[in-house]
Order: sequence, then C-alpha cells, then structure tokens
Amino acid sequence: MVGDTAANSTTRTAVVLGAPGGIGSGICTALVAAGWHVVALGRNEGRLQELCEALGNSCEYRLCDAYDAASITAASESVIAARGRVDGLVNSVADTALGAKDGALLQTSLETWDRSFQSSIRAYFIAIQAILPGMLAAGEGAIVNISSIGGIRGDQWLSAYSAAKAGIIQLSRTISAQYGREGIRCNSVIPGVIAHASVRAALGPMLDRALAQTSSTRLGQPEDIGELVAFLLGEKSGFINGEAIVCDGGQTARGGDWMS
Repeated sequence: MVGDTAANSTTRTAVVLGAPGGIGSGICTALVAAGWHVVALGRNEGRLQELCEALGNSCEYRLCDAYDAASITAASESVIAARGRVDGLVNSVADTALGAKDGALLQTSLETWDRSFQSSIRAYFIAIQAILPGMLAAGEGAIVNISSIGGIRGDQWLSAYSAAKAGIIQLSRTISAQYGREGIRCNSVIPGVIAHASVRAALGPMLDRALAQTSSTRLGQPEDIGELVAFLLGEKSGFINGEAIVCDGGQTARGGDWMS
C-alpha cells in the first residue's frame, strides 16, 4: 500500500527511483538498515509491494515510469507533500530489455539511442529537478546517481547504453559544481556486473566469463551497491562531492572485455 506517514524530526527520507530493480532493491534495503525512511519509485507495483512488505513501515512506494516525465514529477511532489522534505535521492534506473537492441554504432537505431537516454539520464534529470529545490531550501541534501563501468571505458557492443551512462557521471559532477556551496552533495556510483535475477536471466553462461575477468572471487551483489550508496548519503561521507566511485570487484582493473 502507498504510505503517507509524515516525516518526524529525526527520520531522514530518501527517494529511490528505479527501486523495483535488483540494484534498486539492494539500495532500499541498505538505506532502511541505516535508519532511513525510504520511498521507492517505479512502475512494477507488484515488486514494489513485495519490497515494502519485506522492509516494513520504513518503506513505502509511489508508482511512476522512467519514460513518463510527468509521472516522475508527480511522484516526487507527492513524497515532498507527505514527508515534508527529502534528504536523499538515489537514481537507479536501467531498462535491461534495451540491451538486446543496442550494439555497434552503425547497428544502433535512433529509437534505441533515444530510449536509452530517456530511461536513464533523462529520468535522473527530471527527478533531480523535482527534488533539488527542496534540498536547497533546507540548505542540505545528498544525491547519488547509479551509472555503469560502461560509462568509463570504450564499449565494443553497447553504444547507446555506454553514452548514457557516461552522461550520468558528468551530470553528477555538474550538480556538485553548481550547488555544492549551497549544501548539496552529488556523487555517482559505477557498478560492474551485479548478478541479480534479471542480469542472470539476460546473461546466463556469460557470467562465468565476467567472473574470469574480475579481480575478486565473486561477482557483485545488490547489497554491495546498497551499502556504498548508504555511505554516500550519510554524514560520514560529508567531504565526498562530485566523485565517480567504481564498485566492480576489480573488473576494470584487469581490463578484460568479457563480452567479446
């Protein structure tokens, strides 16, 4: 059920856009464990309900669609109206179905290119525009944008995806540069392969190759990203601003292209 509990003076409120996804769910779980009240945004109501049931009264949800600007704005404004303020915003949207349509530049359609940007950096931009004014009025706030290692290295296979993820990193730095002196912190997190259910379904046996190109003994899990995000939203990271933090188990350190 959609919650409408008013904020109190001690509970921080975080909005997570893209909460039904594997990484989004891990972020919500970590934030609740760290004492946040989480408002999960997404379009899959069944998964949102399951998430809120698992996390209890510290998690509620609002429906919105990353492709629908008005729905993102309306959901964000609904949270502000109910909670009074938003202390943290996490953007974690990715349309994994687009991967099958993406490819080398000359094989990538304009529709796939546009939808890749719509479903990630455009959605992030809209959510930030809706929530940032309240943070500025409060004189403080933290934003974390989820990118990908595809945004920091040349990608042989995913042209639109990689370009959009690179843009997220620069968007985060720009927000830090423009609003940091007004109490706003904005950082990006760059995950490697995070082996949640939809990734396992999409990649299957290819995950073995991904692990072979990783310095760690395992692939990433949603909680790995969740714990990092909780740290970046919290007070102990108060001097970290405008950074792009890689969390990939050493995958980029090894430099291998596991998809080739």
